[in-house]
Amino acid sequence: MATFAKTAYDAAAYSSFRPVYPPRLYDTIWAFHKAGLAARKRSSTQSSGGDEVIRNSLGWQRAVDLGCGTGQATVEIAARFEETIGVDPSSKMIQQATQMLSRQSVGTSTNVNTNPVVTEEGAVVRGGNLRYHQAAGEDLSFLEDQSVDFVSAAQAVHWFDYPKLWKEIDRVLRPGGTVAFWGYSEFRVRHYPQLTPLITYYSQGSNPTRIQQAVIARNLYLRFSPSPAGSKAGEENADKSSSSLSLHVPSEPESLSAYWEQPGRAILDGGLVAVPHPSTLLPLPSHDNEKDKADDRTEGRKYESKVVLFSGDYRPDVLEAFETIQRESQEGVRGKRGPTMTIESEDVVLVKEMDWVALEKYFRTWSSYATYLEAFPEEKAKRVALESEAGVGGVGEGDIVNRFLSKLKREVGTIRGVEKGFPERLVVEWPLALLLYRKRSE
Repeated sequence: MATFAKTAYDAAAYSSFRPVYPPRLYDTIWAFHKAGLAARKRSSTQSSGGDEVIRNSLGWQRAVDLGCGTGQATVEIAARFEETIGVDPSSKMIQQATQMLSRQSVGTSTNVNTNPVVTEEGAVVRGGNLRYHQAAGEDLSFLEDQSVDFVSAAQAVHWFDYPKLWKEIDRVLRPGGTVAFWGYSEFRVRHYPQLTPLITYYSQGSNPTRIQQAVIARNLYLRFSPSPAGSKAGEENADKSSSSLSLHVPSEPESLSAYWEQPGRAILDGGLVAVPHPSTLLPLPSHDNEKDKADDRTEGRKYESKVVLFSGDYRPDVLEAFETIQRESQEGVRGKRGPTMTIESEDVVLVKEMDWVALEKYFRTWSSYATYLEAFPEEKAKRVALESEAGVGGVGEGDIVNRFLSKLKREVGTIRGVEKGFPERLVVEWPLALLLYRKRSE
């Protein structure tokens, strides 16, 4: 995430030209969260003598959005909780998020409401209580133990140091609370599958699966090997997680593959398969009773999880990888059963119609492009501003983004034929993986 933290990075452009998360994504998240709160609500109602306000606010009191960036997801989350805190290590991102919040007008579906309302879903919407805090996602020292109901990370989970992250989340999350991680990877252009090889090479180089498989392999063997609290084995597992893995991607001509921060980008392009389950990194409690110890290693996992892949038929490899994990978890590896996990596959939901100008500006928000310019500062002078959809530039003109757009446009022209000309707008879609975790009630 170091690129986004640099003062030269254009946080405003990031906010303007990235895709917007659709309602269907949030509906899936809230349904999972509400399902985990049912038992807690019944228990609270009985203990409070049936107080409806206490019952309805339970589980919707505090949310924390990690790696919040400019606050796109944070604002949506804040419409559900009494208090929401957006956390990001970048001062520029926090500044942009704060500025955007100050410009929000009350009353739209994407803004925080100012009057407390108990919704039919049981969420207390109490606006005005959204704030941003500059810190790393792994440092939640400003929060008390078991003080948070919901933790999220949108397009940021691939940046974290997982052993430190899960330790902090586990400390602050209340029993029955939810963790929601999601991220989208390499885009494709609807109706033009012929463009995908060009897009893949530009973003990931000529051998994209090698780097992804290296990260996945590094994490999978940890998946069923949690260790007792304070044990040496537990410390070794943490050291071997992908967050400590250094990967080298060779530079290739007209490709940004070598300029992504790794292993983060490989985790994202791999569909978040390599994100370790908390049960692989959190220590097991110590027990004198052998039966309790055995239960902890099987059904008594601290977190249950659900994977939802909004990718349609685009990434069958990701679905297959998660199904393999699920099967091995159920069957057991080395005599140990893995964490409970369910998988759902859905149609693509992250879609945006873009003209060529918007597409160019989106490409310039990539962190790999910013890093590339640091390595080749002379490229800045070559940049051609697109004044219209037709202003992509000729062969070899402009900087690396201009040249890539030229390739895409030439390919589209070949597909459509000269008589049809170039489309003014393209439908761009991104496969999105959603990881949901629920902390078991104590």
